[in-house]
Amino acid sequence: MKRFPIEELEKSLKEIEELVKKEDVRQTCEKVYMIVESCIKILSEVEKENLKEEFKKRKKEWLIEFLEKQDWNTDLLWGAARGLDEILYKKEIIKPKKIVEIWIKAWNFHKNGFHENLLEMKDIINDIPIAQEILEITKKHLGI
Repeated sequence: MKRFPIEELEKSLKEIEELVKKEDVRQTCEKVYMIVESCIKILSEVEKENLKEEFKKRKKEWLIEFLEKQDWNTDLLWGAARGLDEILYKKEIIKPKKIVEIWIKAWNFHKNGFHENLLEMKDIINDIPIAQEILEITKKHLGI
C-alpha cells in the first residue's frame, strides 16, 4: 500500500498552533494551504479512476493528463476539488460542496494571506480549522 504523509500533516497542524500564537499570519496561511493542498492530492491519488470519470462528465478531459503525470497546477487542483466533492459526497463521506468550500478558503489563504499579505489574523482565525477538517476527511477515507 502506498504511504501517505499523514504524520507530517498532523505535525503541521501543531505548527499552525504555534504560528497563531506568534501571530504569523503569512506562515499560518501557507501552512493551512499546504495541508489542504496535500490532502486534495492524497484523495486524488486514492480516487484517481473516479476522478477521471468526473473530469469526463464535466468535459474537463484535458485534466486527466495532468492527473496521470501528477503535474499539479492550479487547474488540476480546482478540478480535483470539484471532482472529489462529488465523489466523496456520493460515498457519504462529506456533505455537499464541503471539499470545494475548504479549497476556496485555502486558496484565499494562499493568495491573499501568503502571496499578497493582505489578511490579518482576525480575517483567518475562524477558518484555520479547515486544515484539521480536511485532514480528518482524508484519514477517514484512508481508513486511519
